[in-house]
Parts: sequence; C-alpha cells; structure tokens
Amino acid sequence: MARTEFQLRLTEKEHEAKVTDSDIKRLDRGVIYERLEAIIGKTRLHIISHDDKEFSGDLLVKDETDNPTESHYDRCYIKLLRALEEGGTIKPGDTLLETSSGSAGVSFAWLAKKLGYKPIVFMPSFVPQPRIHEAERNAEVHLSDDRERYMTACAEKMVGYLRDMRNRHTQVGRGIWIVNHSMNPITLDAFEDIAREVMGEYPAQIESFVGGIGNGATLLSVGKYLRENQGTRVVGFEPIEACPAYRLTQDPNFVSTADLIEPPRRYTEDMKDMRPNDSFTPHDYPGLGGSGLIDFPFIKEALGQHVSTLLFAPKKSDIAKLRHSYPPPDTAYGNSTMAAQLLARYYLRRDEPQFKGPILTLAYDKADRY
Repeated sequence: MARTEFQLRLTEKEHEAKVTDSDIKRLDRGVIYERLEAIIGKTRLHIISHDDKEFSGDLLVKDETDNPTESHYDRCYIKLLRALEEGGTIKPGDTLLETSSGSAGVSFAWLAKKLGYKPIVFMPSFVPQPRIHEAERNAEVHLSDDRERYMTACAEKMVGYLRDMRNRHTQVGRGIWIVNHSMNPITLDAFEDIAREVMGEYPAQIESFVGGIGNGATLLSVGKYLRENQGTRVVGFEPIEACPAYRLTQDPNFVSTADLIEPPRRYTEDMKDMRPNDSFTPHDYPGLGGSGLIDFPFIKEALGQHVSTLLFAPKKSDIAKLRHSYPPPDTAYGNSTMAAQLLARYYLRRDEPQFKGPILTLAYDKADRY
C-alpha cells in the first residue's frame, strides 16, 4: 500500500519524536507516554487581523492539524487511554473498540496501536475514503452501509461485536472494551486544554468562539471554559442536512439558550430544506453532524446551557472560494475548518457590536482527510 502525503508527514513526526515502532519496543511504558504526550497539543495559534470596511477584530485559528494525526482527537485519546490503563480497566494486548466518522478513528487507531492495543473502528462506508484508508493502516475497520441511522448503526454493530467476541477474548486472557470517547468526561478535560492554551497565548478577551457541534465535546469543553473565564459568546454550527442540534431545539421539553440564526443565503442552504426528524442526509462535513438516534449528552449540555447562537454550515461551493483565503499558505484545510472560518467571517461582518472580534475557531483537519 503506497504511503499517502499524510502518512509521510506522520512518519516524519514519529522519527523526530523517537516513537517509531522500533523505538517503542525498547522503551519503558512511562517513557512511551512521555514521548507521545510531548508531541500532542501546544498547537500553533494563527492570528488573522481584520481592520477594513468589511471586518473588524482578530480571527484566531487554533491549528489542531499540528497534532501527529492532524486532529484534536490526539489530545483526547492520549489522556483517555492512559487513564483507562492506569485505572486498570485496560491493559496492553487488549482489543479496543470505537466508532467514528473519520478523524477520531484515525487518531484512535494510531495511538492505540502505538500503545500495544488492537484497535477496531466501526465507521460508515460512505464517509470520504481517505478517512477509512488511514484508519485501516493501524486498525481493523468494520463498515456500515446504513445511511438513515448513520452512527447509530455503527454503534449497534460495535456492541454486537463486543457481545459475540467477549467470551473468546476472555478464554485467552485478553480483554475487549468499548472506549466511547463521545461520552467520557475525560474527553472534555482533554479539549479544555485547547482553551487554556489560547488564553495563555492571546492577551485580549475572546469575544466569540465559533465551533462545530459534532458530538458536542469540543463545543462544550472549549466553549464552556472560555465562557466561564472570559464571558465568551459560544456559537455552534452544523450542516443543515444533519440536524441533531436542530432536532433538539424542536423538542418541547428542551430548554436552550441558543438563538437560531440563518446566515445570508449565499452562506447556507434555504431554511425550508431543513428536516426536523431523526434521519440523516449525507453532507460534506463528516464529524459535524449526523448522529442518527444517538442522544449525545455533550450536545444537550452545550446547547442547553452554554451556546448562545446556532448556525448552519455553508455549502461546499462556498467553502471552495475560501480555500486560499487564510494563512498559512502551505496549509490546505478541510471543509469543517473552512466552514468555521467562513461563519466567523460572517460574524465579523455583522453590524451589532457583540459580534465583533476577537473570534476563535479551530482547524479541525486538512483537506486530504476528505
């Protein structure tokens, strides 16, 4: 299997940090974690200043593609796997199961294998092929063709696998566990580090944080931390075709702090096309919506208590126009990242003073993840 550009970048990072497979065989457990932790987090903060007739204030982009697998999920899994291991829940040699629509699966597969586990990832078959391809390099991947229930179908397939294989693993002295990053509070602590780093690097108060909703973890952890420490306005967005967040706003028993705002039509599909139901329509933003029937607790808490505004991701055609609009020029960001930046620009355009910068967004992944 030929190496992709992503694999070449990852291999270079492994050699620089001395965490290649041959290096790890010679290292103590504690040293392995120390070396991996040394290359995760502490990512660059790009500060893009605007001061003209269209924009005002700084747009901050926390570049999570600096992490080894070019995703913020490296922060999550290094902490989560270490905590589970030190707590005695898992041990090297065990089989670990996880669901993902892409970036989380790539990160999980790489870190779990580095740490001596057997990772298995359950993914939709219709996400961009590079995501499946990169996960398969380090993990066994099981695919689901169910487009209506999306991640729900993957979760059911994972639970069925656990049930069928548990006895077989026990008989040979191996454990098999579901990691479940999307519902573990350790994930929130890991992502809070993003906010802590930004506050340490940027001296001014951050007026707004524009983040993708996804399973709610990043929006809740980063947004809540900034809101409680700086009074930051938290803005969540997701594809209009996904609707888990919108569906919550239609629940008469759900109380949300969020205002539902439609950007100009050139930035989003018409509101009438929204479908407030439990089905899922494929879109260009894997990881930013389409949970099927899964009620992620992080989404509920974020939208119920901390999110001020709910927006919808722009169409892919609009994203393409901004591909080269932001530094660094050598970085081709993915659709989710560009959607966040486009919506931040929309916010900077608004006349109301509460929508002025500084505004923080995250660089979730690079274009070759799509």
